[in-house]
Amino acid sequence: EIYQKRDDSSVIGKIVELRGKLAPCLGKRDVLMLDVAMEAQLRMLAERLDVQNMNRDDLLAFMRNLVSDLKLSRLDSSLDYGVDLYLRLIEGDRGGADKWSPAWCQLMLA
Repeated sequence: EIYQKRDDSSVIGKIVELRGKLAPCLGKRDVLMLDVAMEAQLRMLAERLDVQNMNRDDLLAFMRNLVSDLKLSRLDSSLDYGVDLYLRLIEGDRGGADKWSPAWCQLMLA
């Protein structure tokens, strides 16, 4: 499905998901080359996207995919903490604040 829709921005999340599944096998040359190609495709799709015309929730989902992809590409514990906090705030635990409330926005800014 990724190959068939490779020029459609809706496939960005699927690329991130597949890259995550391939991560344990990156020691194999062919898998590594596939991972590099998928990362390049994701970058191209992300650069083509018109983020100025996206609504807030779509923009959060887009950024979730980008930071999840970044986490796969960079092995850094401080990045992991930041990404985990971001994902927790947009997907679940919001520290008791409603989504898009001033308190939630302050947590996102932190």
